[in-house]
Amino acid sequence: STPSNSSAASDVYKRQGIFKVQRKFVDHARATLALITSIDKQKVLARCMGVSGTLKKARERYIND
Repeated sequence: STPSNSSAASDVYKRQGIFKVQRKFVDHARATLALITSIDKQKVLARCMGVSGTLKKARERYIND
């Protein structure tokens, strides 16, 4: 199926996204990603590509357009 026009659907279609958390919760966020096994009954593997101090730098480093 093709994604809708919403930005959330576009991010899912690209299979990439940014997960924003406070620095002190980075380990918790990584653990949470490791526990995700499916989205809408589709098997998925969520993994952390890296950690950045700002959203701008995270987009530059980790999101492939």
